[in-house]
Amino acid sequence: MVCTRLDQRLHAAAVKGEVEEAVRVLDTGRVHVDCADRDGTTPLILAAANSHVDLVRELLEQGAESNATRHTGTGALFFAAQGGFLDIVTVLLDRGCSINQASKDGGTALIVAAQCGHMDVVQVLLVRGADPHAAMRDRATAVFVASQNGHTSVVRTLLEAGAKANVRRMDGASPLWIASQMGHQGVVRLLLGHGVNPDVTRHDGATPLFKAAHKGHVEVVHELLPFSPCLGLLKNGESALHAAALYGHLRVLKALVLAGADPGLRNDQGLTPIQIAAQARHYEAVQLLKDALAKRKEKGPPTPKTSPGPRSPRLAHSLSGVALPSGMQSQSSSRGSSRNSSLGTIVETSPVLPRSASSPNNSRPEQYLSCELSNMVDGGARPRATLATGSCTSVGERTPCSSSPSPSPSISSEPPQSMIAALQKAPRHASHTDVSTVKNIFRRTLASFRRPTIVKRNDKPPEP
Repeated sequence: MVCTRLDQRLHAAAVKGEVEEAVRVLDTGRVHVDCADRDGTTPLILAAANSHVDLVRELLEQGAESNATRHTGTGALFFAAQGGFLDIVTVLLDRGCSINQASKDGGTALIVAAQCGHMDVVQVLLVRGADPHAAMRDRATAVFVASQNGHTSVVRTLLEAGAKANVRRMDGASPLWIASQMGHQGVVRLLLGHGVNPDVTRHDGATPLFKAAHKGHVEVVHELLPFSPCLGLLKNGESALHAAALYGHLRVLKALVLAGADPGLRNDQGLTPIQIAAQARHYEAVQLLKDALAKRKEKGPPTPKTSPGPRSPRLAHSLSGVALPSGMQSQSSSRGSSRNSSLGTIVETSPVLPRSASSPNNSRPEQYLSCELSNMVDGGARPRATLATGSCTSVGERTPCSSSPSPSPSISSEPPQSMIAALQKAPRHASHTDVSTVKNIFRRTLASFRRPTIVKRNDKPPEP
C-alpha cells in the first residue's frame, strides 16, 4: 500500500505523466516501482489509464509488472483498451502483457474495447490473439456489448474473426434482441444477414420484434419484418401489436398491420390492441386499428405465425382496467419490458471515463487520482478521489450505470429547493468524513416537512 511520501510522489507523477519526476523518485531506491494503493492500483495502471505512453515505457523499463491488477482483476491493458489508447495497448502487448486477462466479472480488454467502440484497438487485439468468445459472468460477449451500443463496424469485425452471432446472455437476451431494443438498425441488419433467428426470445418471452415495437423503433421493425417474425401471441401472452398499441407508436402499428398482424387478436387477459390503445388514450392509434380491422374482415385475414411453448407467468400489474395517460412510458405495463431482468453486468468501474469513439484522437480523459493522493494534489484541497462512475455495462434496459434499482422506499414529498441546492454544492466524490454533513442536511429537510401546529378554531359565532 502507498504509505510514504515518495510513494505518493510516484503515484502523482503517474497521474500527470511526469517522466522526469517518476525517474527521480525511483532513483532514490526507496520506492518500489509497483507500489499499490488500497485498491491495488499501481503507477503503471495509472499511467496507462491516463494515456501517458512515455511514462508507461519508462515504468516497464524500470521493471514494472505489466500484468499487475487492481483488486477487481483489471490491469493496465484493460484501461488502455477502454480509453482507446492504441499506442499503450501495443507497448503493453509487446512487453508480454496477458491479452486475455479477465476481471472478476469476466471483462477482458477485447470486451471493453468493443463496448466503447474502439475499432483500431479491437482489430489489434484480435490480430494479437484475443479470444472473441470470451464472456463476462452473465455470458455477455464482445459481440453482445458492441451490439448493445450500436457499433456496427466492431460487430462486423468480431463476426469475421469467428465470434458467434447467436450467443445469449444469462437472461436469454441475444445480440439481435439487445440491438432491436436499443434501435440500432445497422447492427440488426448485419446480424440478420448472418442468419440469426429473428424470433430468438429472452426468457420472459419477448422477441426482437416485440422490443422494437415496444420502444417505437420503426426502422428496426422494417428490418425484421422481411424475415417473417412472429406476429401472433408470444410466450408472455402479448404480441408486438399489443406492445406498439400500448404506447401509440403509429408508424410501427401501420407496419405491423400491413405485415398481417391482427388488430382483433386478444392477449392472455382478453384485451385486443384496440382496447389497449383506448385505455392508454391513444385515439389516433385506436382509429388506425379499427380501420385496419374493418379492412381485414372484408379481405379475410392471413394466418400469422405463432410462437410455440408455454406462456411465462404474468406480471403482477395487469393491463386490465388501467387507463394510462397518453405518452406515459410505464415499463410495468408491458410483460416484454426489462423490468425483471436488468442484470447490470459491469465490466469495470474505470479509473477514467471511457473516451467516446467519436471523440478526437487527441482528447484527454478525466484524470484518475490514486486514493492515497489527497495530500499531494492541488495542495491538499481536493477531497480523496474515488473511482469514476464511467464504465462499460451490459444491461437489459439501457441505464447509465447498471445495477438493479434499490428496493428502498421513496419519499412522496418533493424536497425543498434549499436541500436541492445544498446537495448540488456537495462534492460528487465525498469521503466518509462527509457522512455527518449529509445526515444533517436530511435531518433539517425532514424537519421542514413537519406540519405547523393547527390552531383549534373557535366554534362560537363571532359576537356582533
